[in-house]
Amino acid sequence: MNKDKQSKVTPIKWYIDQDQRVLRSSEVNEHHVLYPKNVWKTGTPIQKELRTMGGFVQRMSIPVHKDLHRAVEIPPLTNLHLMQDILRVQKGYQNTDPITRLTLTIARLGELAGGPNEQLVEEANLLIDNLSRQREFILLGHVSLLEE
Repeated sequence: MNKDKQSKVTPIKWYIDQDQRVLRSSEVNEHHVLYPKNVWKTGTPIQKELRTMGGFVQRMSIPVHKDLHRAVEIPPLTNLHLMQDILRVQKGYQNTDPITRLTLTIARLGELAGGPNEQLVEEANLLIDNLSRQREFILLGHVSLLEE
């Protein structure tokens, strides 16, 4: 192999799942909790920012990720005030791990669901249900990068 081709080889990353199994990078991918790629491409700037925030990007084993998408629909999130609140809260959790950030966001939505705005309460409750169901799969399929 010539020198140019050697420099383009990406080293394999290794991950460990919840059952302590070691997985190659080809067995792992990222789950975007809030919006699928097609919404991200055509979405508003706030939707795009929310899609890529740390708590809403979860590294998972591919089989569990596929199961998640078969079992849980796209979360309902259209209320601008709700999106802005979630964005603000997520920024406050930047120093925590992604699963904790997701859990804290669900808790914050619970606070919002107790408010007086009927439309906000309804959407917050739908989102709580959706994120809680996703969280079950995320906990099952979560992987951590093995240190080299």
